[in-house]
Amino acid sequence: MAPTCHSCNSTNKNQNPVIFDTNGLRRKVFYPYSSTLPEIKLTIKTSISDYKNFQHKDIAITFSSNSCKQETETWKDVYKIEKRYKDLLCNEGEGKYWLLQYIEEMSASERLKEKSKFEKRLKESKYKNQNFLKTPFLLAVEENGVI
Repeated sequence: MAPTCHSCNSTNKNQNPVIFDTNGLRRKVFYPYSSTLPEIKLTIKTSISDYKNFQHKDIAITFSSNSCKQETETWKDVYKIEKRYKDLLCNEGEGKYWLLQYIEEMSASERLKEKSKFEKRLKESKYKNQNFLKTPFLLAVEENGVI
């Protein structure tokens, strides 16, 4: 049994066994004590038109992995990752605030300077301040033409 936080283990996983799907079929899972982190690519697309008022339906999140596709699917399913990430992005104090800061509190030149740091942050501090989610989200909103 691998230790997980309350939110992951109790609230999302509940009593559902990780290694079996809803049909009772065995599935691959991540080895929790691995010395290497799996490489999972997160891609976000948005159809947000009003950066202050958007919902789950305005965000598409895709996860991909060359080396652990089945494990990634299990992780997404068991821990309801897509819904939880969308909840975070639609939260007033998280994703909506990131956009508010980026759009209203930064000038165009400040946003350009901030954007130039995105790639470095993803390489050097991917998990700090939720950069793994924040960066693709801001880029997706910008690509969508909201900014």
